[in-house]
Amino acid sequence: MHADFLAGNYNGAPIGIPFTLIPGNQKRVRIKFEYADESDLSNYPIPPGVTIEGGPNSKEDRHVLLVDRDNCVLWEISAPIPNPMDRGAPARAPSTI
Repeated sequence: MHADFLAGNYNGAPIGIPFTLIPGNQKRVRIKFEYADESDLSNYPIPPGVTIEGGPNSKEDRHVLLVDRDNCVLWEISAPIPNPMDRGAPARAPSTI
């Protein structure tokens, strides 16, 4: 494994998969799924301004990793699209680990 957590920039965009630490009581928001039948359907603990792999305007592979530090839960969201109201993000195939 080669962990590139916020390893720098490439072509003006951040590289690596960043992660966001969240508290166990982080407010949960509803998100829309492109593949709802392949997703864990629940509300997700997404904080405002969450860090997205490649930045919010990236056209490349995009992920959000949320680490619930109080409950030892990893939330992964694939291909999130920021909501202009900053109340969550539509996404593809989110999952919890």
